Amino acid sequence: MSRRIPVQIYFAPEHAALIRDAAAADGISISSWVRQATLRAVARETGDRADRSERDLTFAITALDALLAAHPVPDLRARTYQTYGRKIDERALRRPLAVGGGQ
Repeated sequence: MSRRIPVQIYFAPEHAALIRDAAAADGISISSWVRQATLRAVARETGDRADRSERDLTFAITALDALLAAHPVPDLRARTYQTYGRKIDERALRRPLAVGGGQ
């Protein structure tokens, strides 16, 4: 188990009272309450960023697939997916279950 690192925090008296009361209501120490609140806030912040990135990536993939499907060169989409599969293999990455929308 890694050693915990102390972090000193100063609160205004009214905030300290609110935290003390919240910790008491939860039946835990003030230190534990502040630690849990901080970790929840960090998880929420990083989770929001990850969700946003995943939504953006999903949009980009969907848009690219639509552009490939509508391209005047009829086999461009299929060739793109074949090249993608080859590059996945070259990099020794795990292949997705379905590559190329059911190909």
